[in-house]
Amino acid sequence: MSNASFTYVERSRTRVRPTNPCLRDRGLPLLRPTTLAELLEADYLNSVFERLRSEGGRAPGVDGIRYDDLSKGERSGLFRDLAADVLTGRYRPQPPRGIQIPKSPAADGSPRSRTLQLRSIQDRLLAAAVASVIGPVAEQMFYPNSYGFRRSRDRFDMLADLTICMEQSNAWIVTADDVATAFDSVNTNLVSADLRRVGGISSDVLNLADMILRGHEGPTRTRGIDQGCPLSPLALNVHLHYRHDIHVENPRVPDVCFWGRYADNIIYLTRDTQAGVVALERSRSQLREAELTLKGDPGIPRDTSNGETLHFLGYRLTSKGGKAIWTIPNSAWPKLEEALQECHLAGNPIEMAKATITGWIQGWKAASCDLEVLANRVINLLRSSGFQGLMPKADILETFKRGQSQWTVTLQQRALRVGS
Repeated sequence: MSNASFTYVERSRTRVRPTNPCLRDRGLPLLRPTTLAELLEADYLNSVFERLRSEGGRAPGVDGIRYDDLSKGERSGLFRDLAADVLTGRYRPQPPRGIQIPKSPAADGSPRSRTLQLRSIQDRLLAAAVASVIGPVAEQMFYPNSYGFRRSRDRFDMLADLTICMEQSNAWIVTADDVATAFDSVNTNLVSADLRRVGGISSDVLNLADMILRGHEGPTRTRGIDQGCPLSPLALNVHLHYRHDIHVENPRVPDVCFWGRYADNIIYLTRDTQAGVVALERSRSQLREAELTLKGDPGIPRDTSNGETLHFLGYRLTSKGGKAIWTIPNSAWPKLEEALQECHLAGNPIEMAKATITGWIQGWKAASCDLEVLANRVINLLRSSGFQGLMPKADILETFKRGQSQWTVTLQQRALRVGS
């Protein structure tokens, strides 16, 4: 690999026009922007409804209605009434229902939480339908370095790309930070304006997107977008693309071997500390113009080759012997214990606990660890949480091994995409 920078072979900048998924499935692609009427077709809304139901997030909004509460007939009526309200201009988003989601404790140990604003079923349905029209078009402009809220790239792709670049470029200084309260802090007017910059989207769909993002407050809302709204992640991604990514990539800060953004988390890989400082300050300046700020935590270049560590996307990162090493931080275990305790409140606590353990293990598949030690710790935690004997040690070990194999495949696949 050259000493210049970390780049990708893939870099398609081709713009494509969206097609209506319903009509495409019938073999009738549309070579023009999807219209609002097409978005509101009953068949399409039903496909979006089924996807939302299968992906989880079944907690009700302010109306108290869950996906499974609606019969087929009631769903048909919902689709018909929602389409009529939108097309006649009567539609208005309902107020969201706020729920508190625990976050990792602050540095002083004090508890923290974030508020998730849950929309009603009809509002979620409409937001997801709009996102499914805008998303494929926006995908054509996103950089490969943007990972969050994209079906084609997840956090393990980002960890793999960073790992490969560290090892192949012999660069070990990592600088990371994230946007403070990104969803709550964005300028709603700027977010709406950035969605209109994407191109290839009909104006009536964009007008509806603006209404959805502003929510029940309407045009008077100029700050924040609801994190529980299905359109918000895509909108934030588009916003940060225009307000951050394009300024980082064009031109790239000298001596930056790799940069990446996962949702509102940003990271730089450099060979010297000063380059990391310059790159982060440049991002801070660009985000300030969009009325956004970086947390500044950690926000300090860390030389992993000298034993310094960095916490990023939940993992603890260091390096040794020319290899990047991802490990499980101690804070992960209390979170698992809390999740297992909450399983007792579910209607099917045993199945919920199994799913919790499996999901937790999958979340740490990139970790370098002693599997025997980890398996024993999981067993002890299950015992203390009231789930003794829930999973045999052999099954836990197999789940860990399967996850590690998947991580190895991810590394191999991502390595093929890297060019010199």
